[in-house]
This record gives sequence, structure tokens and C-alpha cells, in this order.
Amino acid sequence: MSSDGNARRIELVEECFGSSGQPLAAPGRVLVAEGVLTKACRKKPKPRMFFLFNDLLVYGNIIISNMKYNLQHIIPLEDVKLESLEDDGLLKHGWLICTRGKSFAVY
Repeated sequence: MSSDGNARRIELVEECFGSSGQPLAAPGRVLVAEGVLTKACRKKPKPRMFFLFNDLLVYGNIIISNMKYNLQHIIPLEDVKLESLEDDGLLKHGWLICTRGKSFAVY
């Protein structure tokens, strides 16, 4: 993908978070992948939209699928450690995402 195409994709992600989100464009930053993962929350698993950049992991609540997200969380990849999780019933192919401040499971 061209750098212009990548810049446009990052701009679209910023627009989806609206004014409540932080800017994501930065020199050398590349959007590598995006998609919905199930995040294990206190009461029940919930879908969250995740964006993997070459240097960040960004996720948020889905308000309107592929259009609007809120509660943006930004985690620098240098702070992330991953552990594979065993399949748990309907939740399969999971990872425990560990950071200095918090850890959470996604499937």
C-alpha cells in the first residue's frame, strides 16, 4: 500500500473516533491490521474494534460498525507482552495482552 493510502486509512480511523479520540497520524506510522475482537470484560465478553499499527495498539467501543467508535485506548507496542490463551468454550484463539497498567484477554 502506498504511503498516501496508509495516511488516508489512518485519517479514517481518526474520523471514526471523532473529537473524543487522539490524533494517530505520525511520521513512519503504518496501519497494519484492523478488526473486531472479543474483549473479556468483568461482566461478559464484549466486541471491541482493534487497530494494529507498527508501533501502537488502539481499540475502542463500537457505536456504529465500521463508522463510529468511542472510548479510545492507545497502547504503545513497546509496552505490550502477549501470552497465548487456551480455548475457553466458544472463545477461541485468544491472547492475554499485558501492559504495565493492565492486562486483558481478547479472542
